Amino acid sequence: MIVSLESRQDKALIALATAPHLAIPGLRTVTLRSALDRVALMHGPLPITSERQQQLIDCRNSSTHVGMIPRSDGETEERFVRRVLSDSLLLSNFFLDHLDHDTSQFYGQHKSMVAGLLDKQRTETQQQVDRLFANAKTRIDSLREHFDDDELWRSSAQELEAVDPPRLAMLLDSDQLPTEYDCPSCGYRGRLIGSIEVDVTMDFDVSEGESMPAPFFTTFFHARSFLCNVCKLELRGAELEVAGIPTASRQIEDHELGDDFDPAEWEAMRYGDDDY
Repeated sequence: MIVSLESRQDKALIALATAPHLAIPGLRTVTLRSALDRVALMHGPLPITSERQQQLIDCRNSSTHVGMIPRSDGETEERFVRRVLSDSLLLSNFFLDHLDHDTSQFYGQHKSMVAGLLDKQRTETQQQVDRLFANAKTRIDSLREHFDDDELWRSSAQELEAVDPPRLAMLLDSDQLPTEYDCPSCGYRGRLIGSIEVDVTMDFDVSEGESMPAPFFTTFFHARSFLCNVCKLELRGAELEVAGIPTASRQIEDHELGDDFDPAEWEAMRYGDDDY
């Protein structure tokens, strides 16, 4: 009740505080995009990529407001719908886990159907990763044929791995940064892109004889995609885990995100709080 809001938001706040129900007449709700962004801020990155989230949103909006399903280039309508449904189920499982709600109770008689759809998606993802690895190996073998000397090849490969892949900037979202990570295909250093979350805890510094509040920052990294500039392997979303790259949120040292990374500046940029 003491949070600063615009005057037009007062009625909604009082209604939710006294009689919380989304069916209250006149209550304005946010868009699905905003809702997903809010969940990500509260609970960390969602289990599907931003691109897949947008496809899900476009599909929902088109079918609800226009009565049609958007087409995806190079993909049949049936395959597109099945993928969007699978992504919806992945999001549902994410929400249910954070709500501590039993999936069996939620899905009821449809639980086996849900499991089957998600298993099918995992199988398709495995096949896709196998193709990506085969293509990456072919590129490495073709490139290697141009070098008669092993030392010259290693030197050239090291020059390639030291350079950021051209598509790196295209894949980075505003809340993401890259860190170095060994390529699961060729073994050279690639770039693992992940969402960054900074946890701030306040302590008191008494080193100067006075008790002064001091912030301590812990940085967490959640892998989202991977790029290799040597074999040109590119992995995104669920492909990472299939390829053996951990996707769970983990603590990361600040220097792993580059010399210019400052957790206090990152926190201020993300949330507009520059009190640190």
